[in-house]
Amino acid sequence: MLSFKNYKKKVFIINLRIKNFYKNKTINHIKYYNISSTCNLLGYPPFNFNKIKKKTIIFFLKEFIYLIYEFLKIFIFYVIFRINKKKILEKISNKKNLILENQTNLNLPFRKTTSRVVKNIFFDLNISFLSLKNIRLIIKENLFFCSFVALDFKNIFKSLIISLKVFYFDYSFDRNLLFNQTKPLRKIFLDTIKIYSLESFIEDYKVKKYFFFWENRGWQNHFLENYDKKFIGFQRGLEGELGPIYCNHRFNKNLNNSKIFFESKFHYLDFKGKNKILGSLNIKKKNKLELKLSNIKKNKILIFCGLDLANTNFALNLLKKFNYLYFRPHPELNNYVISQFNERLEIGEINDKFYNKFDAFISVGVCSFVSNLHNLNLNYLQLSNPHKKIDGFNLSRKKIISENDLSSYDYLIKKSKLKVNNIRFEITNKLIVRREILS
Repeated sequence: MLSFKNYKKKVFIINLRIKNFYKNKTINHIKYYNISSTCNLLGYPPFNFNKIKKKTIIFFLKEFIYLIYEFLKIFIFYVIFRINKKKILEKISNKKNLILENQTNLNLPFRKTTSRVVKNIFFDLNISFLSLKNIRLIIKENLFFCSFVALDFKNIFKSLIISLKVFYFDYSFDRNLLFNQTKPLRKIFLDTIKIYSLESFIEDYKVKKYFFFWENRGWQNHFLENYDKKFIGFQRGLEGELGPIYCNHRFNKNLNNSKIFFESKFHYLDFKGKNKILGSLNIKKKNKLELKLSNIKKNKILIFCGLDLANTNFALNLLKKFNYLYFRPHPELNNYVISQFNERLEIGEINDKFYNKFDAFISVGVCSFVSNLHNLNLNYLQLSNPHKKIDGFNLSRKKIISENDLSSYDYLIKKSKLKVNNIRFEITNKLIVRREILS
C-alpha cells in the first residue's frame, strides 16, 4: 500500500507519459485526452492493472460488435426523438435563462440534485442511460428533458469516425491498458455523442447554467474548460479510507477557471483550481447523525465495493468462501453479480434497519458507499484487493485488513470497533446557497 505522497509521485510520472503522448492531439475541436478510453478510466489513473493476454483480432471484433450495436441503438433513439422533437422542445420554448442538470436515471427518486437550492430546473438525461422507458418519461413529464434531441444527424456518423480514430490511438499508446477495459470503443462513441449533443443544444437555446456531478470524466472536463461560464461541477461524497476515487489525478490545469463545488474537504484541498468552492447540497449532513448498532450478534458482515469489476469479482470469490459475508455491489453491476452468484446479496432499500442486520462492514478497495457510514458515524474496515497492483493509497492503517484476516470473525469485529478519525475524510457543514451557484 502506498503513502499518499508516493501515490501522487507515481501518478505524476505515469500521467506525464500519457500527456506527452496525447499532447495537442485534437479532432474536430475535441481533445483526444477528453474522450480517450485510456485517459478516462473511472477515478484512478491507468496503472493498477495486471497484464492480460488476449487475442487482438478477437478483442477488436468484440469491440466492433459493441460499437455497431450502440450505433444502431443511438440511430433508433434519434428517429424517436425527431418524431417527438416538437413536443419535447415545447417544454422550454418560453423559458429564459434555462437551467439544466444532468441525471443518470429518471426512474429512480433523485438521490443527488441541486433542485433543493435552485428551482425550475430541467433534468437532462445522460445519453448513456437512454432507454424506451426513459424516453417515455421525457416525452410525458414536464421536468424531464434530453439534450440528445438537438443532435445533428451528421454528427452521429462523425462521432463514429472519431471513435475509431481515438480507439486506434489508444491501442497505439498501450494495448494492455485497452485490454483491461470494458467496452472502451463504446465509451468513446457515447462520450463523443454527449459532447456534440450538448454543444448543439447550448448553441440553439438560451442556457444560463448547466450542472453535473463531477467525476473528473473527460466529457465533463471538455465543458468545464470550454464553457466555464455556463457549466458547473459538483463533487459529492467520500470515497473510502484508501483515498478518494475522484481526486484530480490528472493535474488538469485547463480547469483552473472552472467552477466546481466540493463536498469533501479532501477533494477540495487536492484540487488546485481558482474557482473551487467548499459546500454541500445536502442539508441533512449539517448535523451528523449517529446510528448505534444492536449489541446482539448476527454473524453477518456486509462487504461492498464501487463500480470496479476486478473488486466485484474479488468480493464474489470471498462471498463463496465465507458464509458470514453478505455483499452489496454497485447498483450498475447488480445484474452482473446476480448472474454470477445469486446468494446473500443485499441490493434492496437502505434504511436504519438495513445497517442493523450486520455486525460489521468491509469496503473492498475504494467505494463511495462509505459516505453513508461516515454520515451515520459507523465504523468499517478496508480490504485491499491483492490482485491489483495499486488499489488506492493508505491513510488509516488501523482499518486495513488482508484476505487472511477474514478467517477470524472475532478479530474482524474487534478491529472494526477501533475509532479512527481522519480529518481528510470529512464532509463540509457549509451549505451551498442559490447565489453561489447562479453567480
